[in-house]
Amino acid sequence: VVARTAVNRILVLRALVTDVGYCYLQLASFKGHELYTPKVQALPSELLGMSFSLACRMFDKAVLVGIKPSRVKGAMQGFPGNGSSLQAIVMDPAYQLQRYDELVLLASSFHDSLSVYSEPLPFNKGTKPAPPLVGPASQHADDELKMVAPDGHLRLSPETASPMVVILVGCPWDFPNFLTSLDIFLAQGSEVHILSERPLEERVDLYCKHLEHPQGTEESWHGTVEDFDRFFHRISVIHHVGSTTFKSSLTRLPLAMAHCVIILAERRFENEDPTAVDSRSLTSAIALRGVQHQQPLVAPQ
Repeated sequence: VVARTAVNRILVLRALVTDVGYCYLQLASFKGHELYTPKVQALPSELLGMSFSLACRMFDKAVLVGIKPSRVKGAMQGFPGNGSSLQAIVMDPAYQLQRYDELVLLASSFHDSLSVYSEPLPFNKGTKPAPPLVGPASQHADDELKMVAPDGHLRLSPETASPMVVILVGCPWDFPNFLTSLDIFLAQGSEVHILSERPLEERVDLYCKHLEHPQGTEESWHGTVEDFDRFFHRISVIHHVGSTTFKSSLTRLPLAMAHCVIILAERRFENEDPTAVDSRSLTSAIALRGVQHQQPLVAPQ
C-alpha cells in the first residue's frame, strides 16, 4: 500500500484547513470516528420516507454524510439493490429514504450510528436553516456554495477561498507531491515559498523524476525553477536557498504575510540518521518560533 501520498495530503490539510485535516486523520486511522452504513430498516420506522434534509437532524451522536440508494438503474422493481454495486452517494435534500437504503454515518461506534431523536431536532428560534453544501443536480447553486470552483480549485473552507501564502521549510525528495496537493487546495494567486539548502539544480532534477521524464531522456524537461509555475494552475512557487535552522535565512521569508508554515523533514544524504533529520526539523521549529515574535504570521498555524 502506497501511503506516503495520503500522509502528505493529510499534512497539507492539517496546515490549511485544521478541521478537515483532523477529520481526515481520524478516518484514516483506527482510532476516533469511522464511517458506518446501517440500513434504514435497522433504524426507527420514523425515518422511512423522511427527506434527507430532515434525516440529517435526527441523529444525536452521528453525522449523516449521505445515502447509498438501494435501487440503481437496471435493478428489478421491488428488489433491494446489490450491496456490492457501484452506487453514487445521494446528498439531495429532497431525497426520501427507502427501506433498503444504506445511510453513510460518521460516528464513534456502530451503536452511536443507530442513536436517533424521536423527532427532527428543531432549529433555534429566529434562525434559518443553512443551505446544503450539495444540492440536487437540477438545482443551481451560487458560486459561494460550490465546493469545486470553475478553475478546479477544491474549496474546503472560507479561508482557502482567497489567495494564501504558504511556506515550506525543507525540500524532501517528494516535495513535488506537496506542491501538487497545495495546487488543488489553494486559490488562484496563492504563493508557496520553499526554503532549503538543496541546490536549485537538484530541485529541478527531483521535479523531472516526479514527472517521470528523467534528465537525459528524449522527453527530458530542461527547464529551471522559474519554469515550475507552468505545471501548476493556481500557485506560484518561489525558491529560497539557505539553512532551515538559521534565523538569518528564516527572516528572508515573507513570514508577516504567511498563513501557515509547514516544516518538512529533509535528508541531506541518503543514509542520514533519522534522529539527525528530526533534530534539525525541531531546531527549525524553535528558530521559527523565535523569528515569529519579530514577524507574526497572518494566521499562525
